[in-house]
Order: sequence, then structure tokens, then C-alpha cells
Amino acid sequence: MITVLLLVSILLALALWIRPPNITIGNVDTVSTGGSTIQLIENGISIHLGINITVNNPNYFAVNFKQIKAEIFYPINGEKPQIGEGISKDVVFHANQQTNWTFPFSINYQTTSDPQGVILKDLAAKCGVGGGSKSNINVDYKITLGLRILIITISPVVANSLSFMCPLSPSDLEPLLKAIGEHLTPQDKATVFDHLRCRLASYRNTLGFYALTEYSLSSLPIKEAAARRDQFNEEIEVWADALLEKAWIMCHDSKGDRPTLDEYTDTRTAALPRPPPSQDLTQILNSILFLHLTTSKQYSARTRAFLSEFGGLDEETIVSTLKNPQSAIDEAQEKAKVATSDHAKRGKVLRAVGMGLGAVAGGVLVGVTGGLAAPLVGAGVTTILGWLGVGGTAVGLLASGLAGSSVVCGALFGVYGARSTANMVERHTREIRDLALVPIRDIRGDETLGVRLCVSGWLSRREDVTAPWTVFGGDNTYALQWVSGTKIWIEGIANDQMAQEVEALAELSNALVALLKSHAMKYVQAQIIKRTILASLMSSLAPMAWLKIGQIIDNPWMNAKALAVKAGAVLGDLLANHVFGSRPITLTGYSLGALVVFEALKYLASLPPAETAHLVQDVYLFGTPVPAEAATWSSIRRLVSGRLVNGYSTNDYVLAVLSRVSDARWEVAGLQAVDVMGVENVLCESVNGHTMWRGMIGKCLRDCRAPGIISDEVDLQVREVALPAAQDNTMSPEEADHFVDSI
Repeated sequence: MITVLLLVSILLALALWIRPPNITIGNVDTVSTGGSTIQLIENGISIHLGINITVNNPNYFAVNFKQIKAEIFYPINGEKPQIGEGISKDVVFHANQQTNWTFPFSINYQTTSDPQGVILKDLAAKCGVGGGSKSNINVDYKITLGLRILIITISPVVANSLSFMCPLSPSDLEPLLKAIGEHLTPQDKATVFDHLRCRLASYRNTLGFYALTEYSLSSLPIKEAAARRDQFNEEIEVWADALLEKAWIMCHDSKGDRPTLDEYTDTRTAALPRPPPSQDLTQILNSILFLHLTTSKQYSARTRAFLSEFGGLDEETIVSTLKNPQSAIDEAQEKAKVATSDHAKRGKVLRAVGMGLGAVAGGVLVGVTGGLAAPLVGAGVTTILGWLGVGGTAVGLLASGLAGSSVVCGALFGVYGARSTANMVERHTREIRDLALVPIRDIRGDETLGVRLCVSGWLSRREDVTAPWTVFGGDNTYALQWVSGTKIWIEGIANDQMAQEVEALAELSNALVALLKSHAMKYVQAQIIKRTILASLMSSLAPMAWLKIGQIIDNPWMNAKALAVKAGAVLGDLLANHVFGSRPITLTGYSLGALVVFEALKYLASLPPAETAHLVQDVYLFGTPVPAEAATWSSIRRLVSGRLVNGYSTNDYVLAVLSRVSDARWEVAGLQAVDVMGVENVLCESVNGHTMWRGMIGKCLRDCRAPGIISDEVDLQVREVALPAAQDNTMSPEEADHFVDSI
């Protein structure tokens, strides 16, 4: 017992006598190991560093460290994966001396331990990859000390954090970024931005020319026409500048100073380096689009038209992530566990179902309730955005944009329901009583970022409301049912209302068939085959022939045409009120269906540009019974963000007769090119009569490279609809000669 007490007394005396060394942690520098400070290792990189440490030992005896072991951790997304270590042995700090010492350690990064590239992208951002300035790397460390003082050995643990400037150059990290699918180098991204800026300036200038053309041809008072032009140009400037800002952030990972767009911005790209291949652009374009959607809560048709022309977009992945962020995060993280050795797996893995989808008032409401993006604010944000190709500065912006609203999907995909649609229609007329927006296919729970609306010209059967448009895939596709009735039917309200009458267009269909079989029209057809000029032929027809034609077609055609004008006004109001949400819409129609679309566009063009500049992406019109007047078409050209296609046939003698009877016009868009800059005129040679549009619409759309066309459906449409209809329009040259000679 006395011995034990004596030993304790000695230890206490030593403890009271020993004074702790004064330790100062200095800067972190690179150190050379094997002649190199940075070494490439398998699937990674090793950075040799050293911490400058000053130790002042005030004791009268040396302090001996048998081993000092450090573990380095990289804090990110609430986790701290180990990323490096360092070991030193037999380190002695002599008695009553100050010792300057460098503790060596290494950061050993391997892509196999970071399958999503989260750490690598964060390192890249802090090391100036992408053109940004370098910033500090923050790490946590845990040091275990094997300390011997005299005969006493203890192993205390010291934990803290340190910060040091990135010692790497962008070129050190570029091979690793490519290894995980980041194919665009900083120079590549800078080149992409330069091309985007030049082409955006060119697009902006083109839109300005459209507005100037409309102004010069407008019948409005000069001040009113000038105000519309200036308002449109101002809206486009704001949009273009905002998009350029998103592109700068994604290409340079910075919100700092950036070039702007002004009237002198160079639009030439010939002197620029060639941009990366289009397949490598998808990731960065996805990032720009994702940032655009989450910060603006809308998808401008201008943005879609512009970015789609520049490169590919993976909209399916983006919309899946927006609608189901938590499911997307869970799946991305699960993929990370099983794909640690396969860095190319990304993209369309963000599939999920059933989060906040519901119906409201009989209409379709696509939304996510309460905190749409709450899961994205936490640890999963960089993981999920990494799968989309987003990192660095943009992560915080995207997370803030998503977390700040619970109505992103509701704003994008919209709501159309019985009450809202009925109210819009009632403001115009009570005569359109069977109006409907009918989906071509079941789309519930599978909404897309774009929407397509198609309008048929006449109905041989009720199914012709939707049947011509099964040639489309891709974007959500609806058909507009616009025949006469007394009530409004909207998908999901009541199936028994599908039985509403459709006399107007069915009557027109019967009249067209009767017209084709009439003696007068046979004569017209025969003369066309004999290459007689259509206008001269029309003027040479006897009054009795015109009377017979008028008796057959006058009432059905004029009734249906008047209804089309009214339906167009209703459609324009629906679109102005974002019936499909804040996403781009493409409009397609043939015959009187094209007239419905045309009237809707005229209505939209009359509204303030700030309300309509971002609604319509592309427009495809075929056999349109409207004048080819430059003033009206220039207004529509200003409204449309992308393509405005006028499909016409010089052999459509039926439309020629109808136009002559009803309007006394020869210059009809469905018969000739429209001479307005920006209107794509497509001659549809396969259409040799107005009734052929129904069966040839798919082929004409495919011929003019409309997106989303299903070729097999087009071929089926031609076989089952166009070929039988062609029998009523076919007359050989011999038959034509015989018919003319017999008169």
C-alpha cells in the first residue's frame, strides 16, 4: 500500500511539474514525394501536402512521439468520407526548445469511392475548373498521438478542421472529370458559352426583325404599333439576358461579371473554336434548362426553341426529378451503391411514381403538395443534381429555386377543368357546345415539358377528332373537339357527355364527298390534269356550274367556317390563360382545323406581348383557308417562337373552289407560298385534293421534319386512309381528255 501511494505521489508531482508544449498550426503547402507533389493513381489522384507546425517545448526534458497518425475527412452533404491520411514516427521535440516541423499527409482521391463525382466536382469548383477563381478547400482531421514523456505513454486524440487554398490546376482534374462522364473541359464550356451567346444574339436579332416587319405592315395607329413592337423587344431582351445568365453560371460556375447582350454583340461563330459534339452538350444544356425551370417556375417556348436547336435536351429526366424529387434522390443514391465502378450510368434513372398527383374539379391538376423540393434542401441535393450534371455554384441556386415553392409542377403542367374552361368559352359564345380537349393517349401521371394541340378539319366519323394525330409521340398530345353543341366536355367529367352532336363537321364531310362527285368538279379536276392554270379555269366556268357547286357546298362550308372562327377565339383565350400550364405548346391543324389555329394565333397576337411572347413554340398549318396576306402572317410570325410552317398544295382544286365561292379570293395560304420572312412554305405534292389532307397529314408532317413523328403510324395512316381517299381524286390523263372532250 505504501508503495502504491508513493508511485501515485510521484506521478502527480510529474503531472504538476510538466507544462504542455505550445503548438502553432501554420500553412498547408505541397511537398515533394518521389520528385512530385501530385501523382496520378489508379482511378484518382494523390496530392502530397504538409502542415507547418511550430512546437515550443518549455519542459526540461524531451517529448517523444512514437507515432503521429492523421486521418483526413472531406465534409460534404452532411457526410464526412475519408479522403486522406498521414503518419510520422519517432518525432522528438527537444527540451526547452522551439521546433519547426512539417507533418506530411496526402489527399488520395479515387473515383471508385465517389461514383457520383460529388467530391470531385466540389474540388473542381474550388480549384478554378470552369474559369472561376480558386477558393479554400476545407477538411476535417483527427490526429492520434502516441506520446511518451519520460516513462509514461499516452495516446490522446485531437480533432479539428483546417482550410487551405487549392493546390491543383484545372488540368490536373480534367482527366478525372472526363472519367466520370464530365466530358466538357473548362475550355469546352467556355466555347459552349461563346457559341450560345453569339447564337442567342442572332436569335434575338431575328425576333426583332419579325417585330419590325409586323410594325411596318400594321394597320394599327403608328403609336400603338410602335408600342407593341417596343414591348415585344423589351420582353425578348429580358428573356435573353436571363437565359444568358443561366448559361454563364453553368459554363463558368460563377455569378460574377459576365458578358452581356447588346445591339453590337457579334453573332459570327466562324472564328470560334468548334463546339463539342452534340451528345456532349446535353448535360450542360440540361443544367441550363433545370436552372431556368426552378428559378422562373415556367418553361418559355423561346427557351425550348432556342436550346433545342443548339443541342439535345433530356426533358424526361428533368420532369421526373421535378415531380418526384425524393424518389429521384432515393433512386440516384441506390444507383450510387451498385454502380461504383461504372461512371457512365446517369440520365434516365430518375423514375418514380405517385407523389402528389391528383384531380381537382374534374380537370387534371399535376402538382406536388406542400414542400415540393424539401428533400432537395438536405443531404441529397448534390447527389441528385450530380446526376443531372449540376455542381458548384449552381447547386445552391437550384436548391433555393426548388425549395422556395411548392407549385413548380402546378405552374408548369397547369390545370384545365370544367369550370375554368366553361367560363372562358362563355365569354365568347354559347354556340360552341361540344368543345373538348381530348388526349390522344392516356397521359395521366406521365406529363411532359411540352404539349401539342392538334385540330382536325372535318369529321367522317367521331373518331376523326383524334385519329389523324396518332402519328405523334413524345410531347403530350391533345386534339381540339370544336363542333356544335350546348355544353362543354372536358376529359374526366362525365363519359356520357361524349355523345354530344357533331353535325357541323360531319355535314361538311358529306358535302365534300358530294362535291368531288359533281360534274362541275370533275371538269375542274380534268382541266387541272391537263395543266390548265387554276385561276383562268375558275373564271371560265359557266354560271350554272358555280350555282351547282354553291348548292352543294355553300351552307356546310360557310357554317363550319364560321364555327372555326369562333372556336379559334375560344382557343386563343384558353391559351392566353395557360390552360396547359406554363409550358411550350405546338399547334397543328389541317383545313378548317388550321383555320381554328390561325384564328387563335390572331387573337394572341392582339394581346400585350409580355403576356404571349413565351406561349407558342411551333405551328404547322396545312391546307389553310385563309388569305396569304403579309400583315396578318407577320403578326403570327412574331408570336411563334420556333417554326411557322405553311403546308400547301397547288393541286387542291377543292380549296380553290371553296375559297372562290365563299371569299372571292385566289391568294389562299393553302394553295400557295406565303411571302413573309420566317414562314416555312412546304409544297405537299402528294396532296392532289382537299380531302387528301386527312390521310396525308402524317406524311406531310414527316416530310417537313416535325418532331415526335412515329413513322409506322404514318405508313399505316397512308395505307388505311389516304389510298382509299385517293380513288375519289384520281383521274388519268386519258380520262381527263375524254371527260373534257365529252363536254
